[in-house]
Amino acid sequence: MTEDDGMTMMTQQDLFDEANGIRHFQTIDSDALFDMQLARRRYVVEGLLTEGLTLLTGDPKIGKSFFALSLSVSVAKGVPFLCFPTQKCGVLYFCFEDDAKRLQQRLFEMSEEAFSGLHFCQEILRLGEGFIETLSSYLTEHPDTRLVVVDTLNYIRPDKFTTNMYKSDYDDMILLHQLAQKFSVALLLVHHHRKALGKDDLHAVSGSTGLTGGVDNCISIERPRRSEKSAVLKVVSRDMESFEIKTAPCPEKGQGTVVLIIREAKEEIDSWYQARSIMCFWGEPNSEKSGLSISNNSIS
Repeated sequence: MTEDDGMTMMTQQDLFDEANGIRHFQTIDSDALFDMQLARRRYVVEGLLTEGLTLLTGDPKIGKSFFALSLSVSVAKGVPFLCFPTQKCGVLYFCFEDDAKRLQQRLFEMSEEAFSGLHFCQEILRLGEGFIETLSSYLTEHPDTRLVVVDTLNYIRPDKFTTNMYKSDYDDMILLHQLAQKFSVALLLVHHHRKALGKDDLHAVSGSTGLTGGVDNCISIERPRRSEKSAVLKVVSRDMESFEIKTAPCPEKGQGTVVLIIREAKEEIDSWYQARSIMCFWGEPNSEKSGLSISNNSIS
């Protein structure tokens, strides 16, 4: 194709190729890409959760749903989650495993007053059976929605037999990733760990590497024992340096949590922070007041 006075003109070769169904790759030159004015990737939770596709994983009954709901409430209210600032926006939460009674009880624990911006849905639609199309319509009608949580991923995956698990997993992630990119939302998928631990954290995720390979971020929750109040969050991302978040309850019950951020190199250790999230993700209500003294990377 050629340009004449700003108009694109079809050449004879273009016309021949079009008539014969010959397609051409559409490319972009590196010089043109270098000069493009592109908006930076937006965060829903600064330094923790970007727009795109994210897996939140952990063992069964380890606190994934509580974590995801606490994050959703924080984002809907525009208050910090753990020690991370949030960008207030609309949230859509697919809560397939919790009924209204459980959700209400958890909301009572997380907030002292009613608030808007967080919507729940329990209608099950699967990939290839209307989920993408219906969610696209919702996001079009609610452009303020920037965070979508699916709890859990298995509820929207189609029942199908396959001899190539990697391709099946990766194809499902492609569909969800394309949707997240199209609407510039953070799509958080809650998923389980396998029983047998892998050689690294990502291999512990149930399913093939097509799941972890097809997402932008992975956040895993680990605890020494299920009854432990403390936890470790491991964050692996395409857009951020990988890091760990160690959390521990404050000495006084109900005073929230403290957070230690450890960078991947293990050399850079940030100070302990008192979290200003509305609650600890393990379920203890937070308070705006605290008797915790924090200084010089120590807790006293």
